[in-house]
Amino acid sequence: MYYTSGTSGRPKGVVLSRRNVLLHALGCAVEHRLQRGDVWLHAAPMFHLVDAYAIFAVTWVGGRHVAIPGFSGSGVGDAVAERKVTASNLASTMVTLLLADATVKAADWSSLELLSCGGAPLSRATVLDALNTFRCEFFLSYGMTECCGKISTSLVDGPTRDRVGPAATLDLVCSSGRPFSLVDVELVDEKGGVGEVAIKGPTVFAGYEGREKLDGRFRTGDLATVDAHGYLTITDRAKDMILVGSENVYCVEVERVLHDHPGVVLASVFGVPDGALGERVFAVVVRADDAVAAADLRRHCARKLADFKVPAVVEFMARADLPMTGSGKVAKAELKKRAAQ
Repeated sequence: MYYTSGTSGRPKGVVLSRRNVLLHALGCAVEHRLQRGDVWLHAAPMFHLVDAYAIFAVTWVGGRHVAIPGFSGSGVGDAVAERKVTASNLASTMVTLLLADATVKAADWSSLELLSCGGAPLSRATVLDALNTFRCEFFLSYGMTECCGKISTSLVDGPTRDRVGPAATLDLVCSSGRPFSLVDVELVDEKGGVGEVAIKGPTVFAGYEGREKLDGRFRTGDLATVDAHGYLTITDRAKDMILVGSENVYCVEVERVLHDHPGVVLASVFGVPDGALGERVFAVVVRADDAVAAADLRRHCARKLADFKVPAVVEFMARADLPMTGSGKVAKAELKKRAAQ
């Protein structure tokens, strides 16, 4: 049994069978093109499926495991250089923090061939920064504990790259990806091209601890669009969508815009109650430079977003004070609780 990350509430116990886990590991070995001789860096918590899946997949192909005692830019960089690490998977927040660390820019990443990240979408600017920094096959994954880790991956194969060209390939890499091996994905209850992601397949769990078993497709609670190539783009958690007046605001869209600002290291967006509009947009930001003001970020957002999507409040927080889940994600539920006080 694994527990969900608890990003937006209390963690739930997810019951996974051996068949679920082993078939997912086989899918990862194939999708990530793992082979004997690969060296995997465990920089994310191994109690959580953001990293635990690799224990099975890498062992299956006869690869080697490298673990570090804690997460830091210098620790990750040193481990990759000294142990000739070829592959790893990180939470998106970890990638963002690495890219803001000066030691990471100077590190030797020459052995690294593949780096996957998941947990939250990344902005196009962040993906480009990662590609230029790590100089390897960098891509995003969307998933959850309920399917052993992976639902989709933005790793683009050679034939697709040749067919769509460099610019469109980057668009695909920046998306939430195509369905992962053995996972059947569809959007349900679509409105205006946005629907809830529903999944089924042999890697999908049977139910939560202490609850009735699931029957049929599992509705993830995540909202997404799908493009002509079959690639998903997650727009938000259904329950995290902000209703400003009668208008829908997707937190992920606002977070992407904030992350495009060079003075932003991390941003978390959510709704707080508003007497007139029902809710208003609230942003918590870790900034790279103390000279960046809330007004600067609101102007930046206003250039790219409709007025009602621009954060009404921008609150700055030190990286050390930002509440995190055990899996390396921002604990948005805790931030919302603090903002309501």
